[in-house]
Amino acid sequence: MPRKARPISERFWPRVKKTSGCWLWTGAKLPAGYGTIGSGGRRGASVYTHRLSWEIANGRTVPAGLFVLHHCDNPQCVRPDHLFIGTAADNAQDAIAKGRSAPPEITARVGTSNGRAKLTEDDVLAIRSAYASLPRRRRVKRGSLAVLADRYGVTPNLVSMIARRVIWRHLES
Repeated sequence: MPRKARPISERFWPRVKKTSGCWLWTGAKLPAGYGTIGSGGRRGASVYTHRLSWEIANGRTVPAGLFVLHHCDNPQCVRPDHLFIGTAADNAQDAIAKGRSAPPEITARVGTSNGRAKLTEDDVLAIRSAYASLPRRRRVKRGSLAVLADRYGVTPNLVSMIARRVIWRHLES
């Protein structure tokens, strides 16, 4: 007869090291440092230990769509009074406030400030100018786009998106 699994709370507390500050999860951790523990189900599912700690302390499950965040900013901490509930937006703002993420105005790099840009602003303006000078009936032909794409070392689709201002919208021309 198969052995019955112990309740998750009985398996949880022996793996918690209580200090005067954070209570540290000593069991399995993900690369980002968050603790995990098997849920006890047959499929081998696991749960985040900080979420489990919040649920044990509050006697209810985390409401759907909400996150359990850390006041202490320590992913392995499971101390209930270091944990709080928040939305995805709260989580993002918390990361920015604690210096773990840059605000969108910094991360949304456009043009040549985007490290992956293959073209310069001058290239984009030249592509738009060349495209605009094509007779309307030739603009839609893939051959015209391919010629421009070859000239600048990009794809015809990229040339089309530049010409239609789907990308590089910040440039006037």
